Amino acid sequence: MFTFYVFKFFEFFLLLSGKKFRKNFFLFLAWFAYHIDKTHRRVIRQNLKFIYGDNLDESRINYIERYCYKNLLLNFLQVVENRHLPIEDLAKTVTLEPKEIVNIAKEEGRPIVFATGHFGRWKLGGIVVSKLIKPSMIVYKQMNNHFFQDYLNESRERFRISSVEKNGAVKHLMKQLRKGDSIALLIDTNLSKKDGVVVDFFGKPTRTTATTAYLARKTGALIIPIAIVTDDEENFILKFSEPIEVAQTEDEEADILEATQKQVTAFEAIMKEYPHLWFWCHKRWKTDYPEIYAG
Repeated sequence: MFTFYVFKFFEFFLLLSGKKFRKNFFLFLAWFAYHIDKTHRRVIRQNLKFIYGDNLDESRINYIERYCYKNLLLNFLQVVENRHLPIEDLAKTVTLEPKEIVNIAKEEGRPIVFATGHFGRWKLGGIVVSKLIKPSMIVYKQMNNHFFQDYLNESRERFRISSVEKNGAVKHLMKQLRKGDSIALLIDTNLSKKDGVVVDFFGKPTRTTATTAYLARKTGALIIPIAIVTDDEENFILKFSEPIEVAQTEDEEADILEATQKQVTAFEAIMKEYPHLWFWCHKRWKTDYPEIYAG
């Protein structure tokens, strides 16, 4: 409880300061973290080496390293600001593209599975989808401090986001989709060998969650991969990729694998366009390729 109230005290003074001060303060924290955190800087380089080999020069690698810390800290700031963000500011700062896919998501009346990842200002993207498109449900892993967990869940509720704990989440996600609403799931996390399916990701066989495709197939939902991008950290574009229909053949396993591959391919395309916006700090491939993190 003490830690939480220290945080709330910190939040109070942050919110008293101006937006520019808050941003600069978190940019300073990102700069500081970059310089002292050798462990995650090494992980970033290991991931980049695994995907790009020797095709990135040192200046580009250094830029991506620094941006990872900047992006992480600005996402943390986003969490704080979300509790007090005026709803009308969403439409002012975030553009939805392309319009035809946005309209499909809004107007067809079908349930939607939004497939996304730790990309750009992902803490902003989630609330935009739920408030401006369809009420959404996300999955979280229970935190040890329930005060912080309640804090996060209450923040999300302002934007019509409902939250369910990871254990036993599938039945709640299914119910959400059968109401005609949406869910948003991260597809870029590492999985254990017993989970997910193996797809091609950047030319590497990689284990990826099949939950999005499984739920869409069971409920008739449409899958739409999304990612939020920015050039200035002030104005954002929430990009919608082509909707994915999950096939309904007699081979359920093949249907799910095909739809999962399409999601990963869409996410890979946006990563290639904006490589610095992905969260390279985590060990995405530690189950499938543990050797890249050796040493």
